[in-house]
This record gives sequence, structure tokens and C-alpha cells, in this order.
Amino acid sequence: MSFVNRAKERRDLSSIMRQVNEDNCVIVLSGTTGVGKSGLTQYLLKNELNFKTSVCVHVSKSSPDSIENSHYLNAVYRTFCQYAKDHKAVTLSTVEHALSSPASLLHIAKEWLKNKAGFPEGSKLYEPPFEHSLVQKKDYIVDILKDSAFIIDIDNIQNIDVVSLEILVDIIKSVKNTVFIFEYTTDAGENDNLLSFINEIKAICMNTRAYTISQLPFSEAKQLAPTDVEINDDVLLRIYSGSNGNLMQIILANQLICEQNNSIQSTLATLNQDEKYITYLIYWNGGRISRNYLIMMSTCSYANGALILLSNKLQMTVDSLIDKKVISFVKYEEYEIAHDSIIEELENTALNPQLLIAYNVVKNYLLELLDISGDSSVLDTLFTLFVKQGDIDLISILPQIQKNIYQSKYPRNAISKLMFNINQNWKSREPWGYVHLKLSMNNWQQPATIWV
Repeated sequence: MSFVNRAKERRDLSSIMRQVNEDNCVIVLSGTTGVGKSGLTQYLLKNELNFKTSVCVHVSKSSPDSIENSHYLNAVYRTFCQYAKDHKAVTLSTVEHALSSPASLLHIAKEWLKNKAGFPEGSKLYEPPFEHSLVQKKDYIVDILKDSAFIIDIDNIQNIDVVSLEILVDIIKSVKNTVFIFEYTTDAGENDNLLSFINEIKAICMNTRAYTISQLPFSEAKQLAPTDVEINDDVLLRIYSGSNGNLMQIILANQLICEQNNSIQSTLATLNQDEKYITYLIYWNGGRISRNYLIMMSTCSYANGALILLSNKLQMTVDSLIDKKVISFVKYEEYEIAHDSIIEELENTALNPQLLIAYNVVKNYLLELLDISGDSSVLDTLFTLFVKQGDIDLISILPQIQKNIYQSKYPRNAISKLMFNINQNWKSREPWGYVHLKLSMNNWQQPATIWV
């Protein structure tokens, strides 16, 4: 997001982060959607605190739709893996951590003996200690953090899952001289959950600061408006105020806002067919996609009637979307929808042929990828995709979802989350699909075997 002023906030936050010594510091940075939390943080890390090592972890605001029980931890872990690769950090891999831990070696030996004795891999609905892979990921992150003074920024922390929060607490307790910035997105007038979260963090880190980012005055915010179009200030002020200070309504302002009273909606409406199609592909893939995946999906046919773009036309389309601030290029050859506000607008888009074609392309590609790799993150993206669309093909991946859930720390919580998402998205919209899913999940609460 573009940046303007925020002199007081920059001064306050810089002062807090510069004072960190042996103890850690946690900053809970709160504000409504689009108010400028990430823009402010990125500006500080790049321009005023660039003498410190920083890592930014992006998690979509739509992450509660996932079934993965350690979604945030995995996002942090992937970010640190890439950091270690980029900086050639000398640290133990997760496998090396496992082999260096007596507890992990004992677990490996136990599983090997159980397998040799012919015992089946049992389902489990008890709550075991952290899975060894999660502990290994935590140890890997801690190992990197011990090398220097880090600032870690995690956005949309308000949706963090229980397992990730517990492991994050362990990480905070295990390292020193580290600043954790937790960006917490609030709804207008909603503070109870925020206060509960702050108190929970204060219980494990005494040096916890709560800092709220307020709506930028319109006189400053309007400096972010495009300069190549004429926009009525009164209209822009009305839209900006009505969005509780969402700066994306200023940044994406265009000549159609008088008709639609929504800059984001009108920007999406003005995209050409190729631009809409690429935007839809990225949206259905969870709002973020690697360049290679995008090339595969857009230049090959994974669905009947799919729009196939030549590679040179694809690059022109992507460049145009970046220029229009609908998508952005992020590190490691990836593209993402530029802001959660745009994702929210896409979620409210009425189903149309092009949106449906893009859905089928992403779905078929991910199903093929899941067959090849068995990757749990692909399974999680597919689950989110099927739930959003109310797709009965969700039944085809239920066995893999069930297996992953029973191997998690809190399987009952995961099942409850799954049923909540299905109830929210299916009960009234797809009654037959809802009944079919419920029948398919009848035995989930009573696994045949429980290993202790």
C-alpha cells in the first residue's frame, strides 16, 4: 500500500522498537481494514529500522476458511525457510533437528517397531502433545532467531489458530532481543476480542504494547488518489468515511465511483476480460500464486472452455494488473491480490461464466497437483475452494481431510471448524449437498482405533 505522513505513529513505534534489549517486545498493532497498518510497518522496516533484520509473514484475512490446524505456524515456517535460503543461514534443517532430539528419535523408533509388528496406523481423537513435525518447525525458527536481533511482522493475527498461537508463545519464551509485531484487524466498534488477545499476550510477555492506528485525515489520505483522473473530493470523502478510513478506496479511486460509490468495485468492473480472468485465477488459488502455477493455469487447458493466454499476453496482462494496483508482485516469484479489501469484494461478486471457468481451472489443477504431491497445503487450498463454491466434490477429498485432522493436535476443534464452515456455506444454499456431506461424516466422531 502507498504511504503518506504518519509522523507521530512512526516516531512512537520506532521508539518502542529501538528500546528492545535482552527482553522481547510484542506490539499489537490494531486498526480497521485498509487503515494502513501494513503500509506503516513496511515503511518503518524499510526506511527507519533497516539496521535490524526483519521478516514479514503474510496471512490472508480469509484464513479462517481453511481446515489446517497450524495455518499461521506454517506461514511463519515457510517465510523463515525462504529467509534462510536467501541469506544462506547456517541452521539445522527440520530433519536434522529431529535426528538431534532424543524424544524425536524415540518416537521414530516406536513408530518403526509398531509398523514392523503389523499394527495399523490408528486414527486418534485424543489430544496428543505437539506433533513432532510442529516441534521441529518451532526449533528451526528459534534456531534462526538466535542469530541476530529480529523484527517479525505477522498480519491478520486476529484469526490465528490455537496450535499456532501455542507454538508462537513457545517461540517468544525461547528467544531474546526480538520484536514481534502482530497486526490485528478489527471491525468498527469491535474491541472485546482485541482486549482479550492483548491480555493473553501480556500474560506471556510483560513488554507488550497495544497501539491503535486511527483513520488518516482525509486531507492527507486524498494525496494517495490517482493524479491522472479528475475525482470529486466530496464523493471521495463520502466513500472514504463510509469505509471507516480504508485507504484502498482512495488509492483505487476512478471516474466511475460516482455511479457505484465503491472504488474497489468500480476498478474491478473496468478490467478487461483477460485481466478479470487472471484476477479470478489468483483469487480462487487463495489470493496468492507462484508465477509458475499461474503460467500453467493460464496457458494450458484444465477445464472445458478455459481461456488460454499466450505467454507474452499473460505477462502484459499481469503488468497491467500490477499497474492498476489490483495485484502485486511479491518476493520469490509470486503474485497476490494487492489487498484484503479486494478479496472481500471478489467474494461478493455474483457468479459469472468467467469466474466459474477460472474456478474449474484452479480446481482441476489443484486436484492433479494433490494426486502427485499429497501436499497438505494443496489439500487446504482445495478445501477452502470447495467450501466457498459449495462444491459437492468436497466429498472426494474427505478421506484425506479426515486423516490430516486425526493427526493434528486438536482434532475435535478441527472437526468443529470444518462443520461450522460447511453449515455456514451449505445448509441453506446446497441442502442436498449438505445432507450428503453430513452422511459422509457420520463416523468421524467415533474412530475405530485410538492409539495412546
